[in-house]
Order: sequence, then structure tokens, then C-alpha cells
Amino acid sequence: MFEELNISRGRRARVLFKGFWDYLLAKRTPSRIFGEEYLRLAMPALSGKVIELGGRKRFGYKKFAVNASEYVVTNIEVDKKDFDEYADILNLPYEDDSIDNFVANALLEHVPDPQKAIDEVQRCLKPGGKVLLIVPAMFPRNPAPEEFFRFSPTALVTMLDKCNILNSSCLGGIYTLNALYFRRPLWIKPIGALVYLLDILFGGSAKDRDYPLLLALLAEKK
Repeated sequence: MFEELNISRGRRARVLFKGFWDYLLAKRTPSRIFGEEYLRLAMPALSGKVIELGGRKRFGYKKFAVNASEYVVTNIEVDKKDFDEYADILNLPYEDDSIDNFVANALLEHVPDPQKAIDEVQRCLKPGGKVLLIVPAMFPRNPAPEEFFRFSPTALVTMLDKCNILNSSCLGGIYTLNALYFRRPLWIKPIGALVYLLDILFGGSAKDRDYPLLLALLAEKK
């Protein structure tokens, strides 16, 4: 049912082509382009209440949750201007088996105990409830806020021991990784643009999947 969430080479090329000017103008990185494409494809599977963990309203991921009855953006920051509710993924303020869906995009790498975070998500999910995760694999260091981990597909599946995996996808690859590297400073950006074009033309091969930039996973509580 969820095979379409794996971004094919053709779709990958179309997605990157649409984001090429975003890359040149520093609006969106290739990693964000791929991450948002996965959210667009996966989030219609979430119905009922959706809680986005560690989110920001300005990113606008709510628009992808077309079948949600309620969408709540949570964070642990003090200033609530850019989110709806306070929630710490290491100590979620929800009852057992009470939440329909969780979304956590680029969050687990910033958590000092990701297994505890996953256990909290699984505790709060209703049976049949879904969790959508996007995490870095070979992503460049991003120290704001500080990061602790990188992940493998095997790690995520092992950590989600109370869930069935509906889809697991590799996002980006070796070309995307280098396009990120060459996006700054301005004088080096022509090289980054060339690598970005190579990603459009040749990215998504079997070899490229050995160097995933991001990992995405959709799982359902047993």
C-alpha cells in the first residue's frame, strides 16, 4: 500500500528540478526538498489527531495532513509564538494509548536518549496509531541545536519494537550530500549547482541508496 512513498528516480528528478531555484536562492536545501516530498506523500495516511513533535508552525507541514481532524505543533521552547503546545518527547504529557498519530521530522538526532523518546511515542500511541519519522543518516553536522546521533534503517526498526513498519525510505544520496557541501560560500556555489544537476540526472541509483542523506519511516502500533 505504501510502496508509492519510495521516491522513484523519475519523481526524484522532478522534485529536485522544481526545487532548483530554491537551492540557488538559498530558500530550501536538497535535504529539505526531499523531506517535504516524503511528508507530502506520507501524511495523507494519518487520520484523526496529529501531533508534530519538535516542530515549527512556520514550516507549514500541517498542509500535508489532509485527513487530520486536528493538527497540533509542539516544542520545548519557551516562546510559543511558533508552536501550539509544550511537549518534551522524553516525557510526553499524554495518557497511554491516547494519540492517533505523531510526526517527528529532524528531531531524534537532537535528543540525548532517542530510545526513550521512541518508547514514549509508542506508549502514547493508540493501537493502530501511526508515527512518521525523518532522521539524518549521512547528513552534515548541524550543531544548532546540538546533535547526538545518526541513524540506520536497522536501528529505527529495532527501536520501534511495538510497531509494524509500513514504509522505510532512503532520501537523497551522494550527490545531494555534495550539493549541500558546495552551497556556501557564494564563490563555490556554481560547483554546488553542477552537483545538484547531476543529482537530477543520475541520483537515485542503487549505489546512491548506499549513501542516504536522510531516512524516513512510517510505522503503525501493533
